[in-house]
Amino acid sequence: MSTPAPQLPPRTKPKKPFYKKWWGILLIIIVILTLIGVAAMLLAPSKKVPDVVGKTYGEAQKILDDAGFSSVTPQPKDGEIILAVSSAEVVAQDPQPGATVKVTTQIKLTISRANIEKKEKAAEAEKEAKADPLNSNKAKADIAAINIEQGQQGCHELLERKQGDAGRLEIDWATMKKTPWVQLENKDPEQGDYGLILEAKGKAIVQGIKEPTLAIVKCSVYEMDGETYVDGTNTNFTTTDKPTWDAWK
Repeated sequence: MSTPAPQLPPRTKPKKPFYKKWWGILLIIIVILTLIGVAAMLLAPSKKVPDVVGKTYGEAQKILDDAGFSSVTPQPKDGEIILAVSSAEVVAQDPQPGATVKVTTQIKLTISRANIEKKEKAAEAEKEAKADPLNSNKAKADIAAINIEQGQQGCHELLERKQGDAGRLEIDWATMKKTPWVQLENKDPEQGDYGLILEAKGKAIVQGIKEPTLAIVKCSVYEMDGETYVDGTNTNFTTTDKPTWDAWK
């Protein structure tokens, strides 16, 4: 009688270590990338954050990028809806201007429609000025800013200089009249666009003439950069007859 052969236990496959499984490989990649990111943050240089408040977002982004800060995020002010982000005005920034931080730090810029609205108003004013230049808001603002006393003084001095050696001009500013506003012509390009015409009685005392020449004085004044100036190209006096001169009040 034969003895049966001993049965061997079934063979089992050895288990793969976790680093050979797909999820293990993915986990290792994630850990390596995380370590690289942390190392990059720790080794990144530190710089001072430029002041970009008051700039448009597009300008601010370029300034920060040139300074080495590439992580810039816009956030609208008080829930404003801003479609033209690059044209919006930066009204606040975090970190604050001048703070020394890593260049990898995220820079948050609070933006507002303020700059966009300024441009829209400027475009509206330009359109309005073209349609009705003498009644535009710009014309009214230019006129309102004119200092009449400074204008009178400037006109008086300029008219006297124009007389030169021929004589002198005596102006009775108490009789002054002024037009509402005018668009100045033939003026220096740097002068204001709108001005006042001041008119008053004047006596031109001319050498060699016994009686003074009666005149109506005309002088243009304008405003620019907060100062009142005289437009010499529109400044003159015109001789007149005595009835017209006497009627001038």
